[in-house]
Amino acid sequence: MKKSIIKPMLSKHLYARNTIDGQIIIRSHELIELESLDNVQVAAMKLMTGEYTTNEIYKFLLSNGYEMDEEELSDLIETLQEYSLVVDQTEIDLNHIISDSSKERYARQISLFSGMTNGYKNAYEIQKKIESSHVAIVGLGGVGSYALYAFAAMGVGTITACDFDTVDLSNLSRQILYHEQDVGKKKVEVAKQRAKEINSQTKYHFFQRQITSTKDLTEIAQGSDIVLLAADTPRGKITHWMNEASYQLSIPFLTAGTSMTTQVCGPLIVPGKTLCFDCSMPEKTLETHPIVQFINQRYEGALIDPYNAIVASLGVLEIMKHLTGFSESRLYNHRYILDLHTLESSFVEIKPKTSRNRCPLCE
Repeated sequence: MKKSIIKPMLSKHLYARNTIDGQIIIRSHELIELESLDNVQVAAMKLMTGEYTTNEIYKFLLSNGYEMDEEELSDLIETLQEYSLVVDQTEIDLNHIISDSSKERYARQISLFSGMTNGYKNAYEIQKKIESSHVAIVGLGGVGSYALYAFAAMGVGTITACDFDTVDLSNLSRQILYHEQDVGKKKVEVAKQRAKEINSQTKYHFFQRQITSTKDLTEIAQGSDIVLLAADTPRGKITHWMNEASYQLSIPFLTAGTSMTTQVCGPLIVPGKTLCFDCSMPEKTLETHPIVQFINQRYEGALIDPYNAIVASLGVLEIMKHLTGFSESRLYNHRYILDLHTLESSFVEIKPKTSRNRCPLCE
């Protein structure tokens, strides 16, 4: 049975259309169709602004000649409640799970969470989880700089990030944190300043470090709830090191990156729950041939700025799903691949390889 609503308010994230025969189509996180509404129901719904109690709405309708008894009004509210179209303003006003400042600052994402989880109490709990979370980012280049911006903007409580490089002129076309006056400066120093400008309430830890081993990554990831691996060098090694660090610390991690027009996000590795990253990859190849080494040493990413923005946003989204549960991540034992040249995508399930030896990490 639905909880009784004291001050009904039609959710503000709704968008509606009507058909020529009077049917109302409302878009929330799914499409909802309401049969034709009579004038009394319309009048009642227009009073559901969160300012009036159910009893006050009933009295207003009665004093203005509308024929609707209390039971009919309750039935209407209950129907809207079943579709998650109406919330209780009292629940918003009296809820102190998060601060009033957070309610105002993160109002739009809280509204989304409310619509997807049926109520502001749940939405505030989700926002509280975000503010209590600790995310680590390895690499502050194209993907990492977008991710840092997004995590800070959403109110993540603590962010750890690392990079070893300085800002160069070519970074400005695809790395959102850096400006012309930053050329020649250390990326971590610039990122630290920009991050504080985005959200001064977040706690930040920055490492000026080039990743050369599993130990480097364990030191960076230590104490975090999850790691976004946004670095791709040294190629062929860093994901293996991150995989080892993840299992040593029992901390999940997600990879996100771009190669030419192909965006790859995932898998989201959760020690004890999913296959490890090494087991998600095809049979091992070598990088011992001289020409292979020569080509890899000369590697430079070929891309335009929107590619970084898209794959970074996907990575942040899946991490927030994992941390808060507002929606279920689809990247456990899966890899999402998007070709931005053709807009074709694939969702690849990762299964244990029948031919491989027993994995010492994930089995």
